[in-house]
Amino acid sequence: MRGRLFILLFCSAICSFSQVPNAPEFRGVWIATAYHIDWPQQRRMLPSQQRQDFIEILDFYQSLDFNAVFVQVRVAGDAFYESSLAPWSEFLSGVEGVKGDWEEDPLVFMVRETKARGMEFHAWLNPYRVTLGGDPLLLDDKHIWKRHPEWCVLYGRSYFLDPGLPAARAHVVSIVEELIDKYPIDGVHFDDYFYPYPIAGLEFNDRSSFVTHGLGDFEEREAWRRANVDSLILSVDRLLESKRRDVLFGVSPFGIWRNASEDPRAPNVDRTISTYDHLFADPLTWAEEGWVDYLVPQLYWKTTDMKANFTELARWWDQAVTNTPIYLGNALYQVHRNSSGAENDEIKRQLLLGRRLPNVDGHVFFSARSLMDRPALARQLRATVYQSSRASSNAD
Repeated sequence: MRGRLFILLFCSAICSFSQVPNAPEFRGVWIATAYHIDWPQQRRMLPSQQRQDFIEILDFYQSLDFNAVFVQVRVAGDAFYESSLAPWSEFLSGVEGVKGDWEEDPLVFMVRETKARGMEFHAWLNPYRVTLGGDPLLLDDKHIWKRHPEWCVLYGRSYFLDPGLPAARAHVVSIVEELIDKYPIDGVHFDDYFYPYPIAGLEFNDRSSFVTHGLGDFEEREAWRRANVDSLILSVDRLLESKRRDVLFGVSPFGIWRNASEDPRAPNVDRTISTYDHLFADPLTWAEEGWVDYLVPQLYWKTTDMKANFTELARWWDQAVTNTPIYLGNALYQVHRNSSGAENDEIKRQLLLGRRLPNVDGHVFFSARSLMDRPALARQLRATVYQSSRASSNAD
């Protein structure tokens, strides 16, 4: 455990003892670069426009006292920074492998501007996703599919690194090492993509790696897969412990650990997908072992959802994880499907619920433009929920 975690636990204990009503809360936002969801907004924008675009996002969330951004610096085997391990992202310049007319490293710019506003910069990575579809032969020669196609598995239309290969896991760790060696980031963040989300009737073809690397120790391939993901999480934790203890490490798992029909300890939900049984990720173990500094379960449902209820799930995570900070992941794009008045009420209910839960220390919004495109909602939050509790700033 590193960095702010000790501070958070100490403050949590003090605040609980003294019953301070307006304890600082963590406020973060995901800035998605895939498909130009949040940044940059368009293909082939001038660097000056891209810089202004990013500053606009920072200024907006600074006005709401947010204290952290989670920027997607790797989408699928690419990078938004100078890397010896990956080509420049096509979502930066419009052409993979091309930096464009940037005079400086874009990540240097993003980290500098973020810290100048007293906010933390968390580098958000998709650790195993290799492509987003398309013809891999058209990829840049620096791309991992071109350099090590034997590490990659085609599943549906996309390629993924095989988590069962020690070399593939070591590659992901080397990506993290390059980032922490070159950039003064505050956090490394993995999202929910470990093994890919299942496609009906299609098997992820890792039988060969299971026979080679798992069959002697595991009777079930499912348990072996979870051990592979555990191994990656532990390796990143050990790397940070040895080289950058000031860098936080967190994961935003899919919001349902297991279904009630699968485990009596699971929340009272019954959805098709769960992070433990289908993505082979067990965030409860990572928290219990101290391998992560925070978790952001993606609770992308409403408080009125009958099959996966936000309130039920938030309370479950609050009770299931007591030794690691929990920030609730809110999906503004889900909330916005309602009418204007209903969407305001829904997101306020979610935020206020989080404040009432003793082990929840804040929230993270997905994604940045969702709130920026709803100025009326932003004004309401600023005047109501965010007026009553100030966020703390922990960045250097």
